[in-house]
Parts: sequence; structure tokens; C-alpha cells
Amino acid sequence: MSFLLLGLIASIIGYMDYQSRGSFCNYVPDVGGSLSCETVYSIEEATLMGVIHLSEAAPIFFILAVKLYGIYLIKANRTVFAALTSLLALGSAFVPYLVYLEVYVAEAFCFFCTLMHISIVASFATSLYLLYRGSLL
Repeated sequence: MSFLLLGLIASIIGYMDYQSRGSFCNYVPDVGGSLSCETVYSIEEATLMGVIHLSEAAPIFFILAVKLYGIYLIKANRTVFAALTSLLALGSAFVPYLVYLEVYVAEAFCFFCTLMHISIVASFATSLYLLYRGSLL
């Protein structure tokens, strides 16, 4: 599940970038839009219930996912893997909305966000495949 580690790293760097107000991912104009994490961070919809910013929630999500995978590796318990798959399903369900926020609300892309989206969907697809194929470790 190397996609989980990619997502964890991207979420931590994204969190640090959010804290530094987008200093890692500066505005870069191009043909179809812009790469500007700061623009994405600044939209009102990037805050969950007005309390926690998505950049703060993302590392929590990935830490929980990596912990579940670690527990699965130690215990080899199919139920733990099913819980991980369920968490990734929940995350995958939000990805289209998050992409909508980037494309239509912020009108900018965040490199770290995109890495996390890919990581969540790829991890979910992989875990679902392993869960239903029955070839868990």
C-alpha cells in the first residue's frame, strides 16, 4: 500500500504548506488554469463545519489509514482490512467534491491535494481488489 505512504507524505507537506500560507506551492499560471495551493487553501469550503481546515484533516485521515494497515500487517485480521477499505471508500466518496472545489470554486490546483486524491482512490481500488479477491496477506 505504497499509495498510503504517498498520501501521508503529501498530506504532511500540504499541512506544512497550509501553515506557511502556500510558500511551497506558489502561483504558477499555465494554459488551463493555475497551480496555486494558497488559492485552494483560502476558499471558504476548505473548512469542515467552520472548525477544521481540510489541510489539517488530511494528515489525520492518512495516519488513521496507515495505522489500520499496520495493525492488519501485525494481526493479519480480515476485519481490520475491511475497516481500512471502508475508510478509503469514505475518502474516495469525497474526492469528486474536492476536485470540484479545486476546479470550479478555487479555479486552481493544489499539487499536494492532487497527490492525496490519487492516493486515496488508488489505495481504495487496491484494497477493494485484495479484499474481494481474497488474497490478503
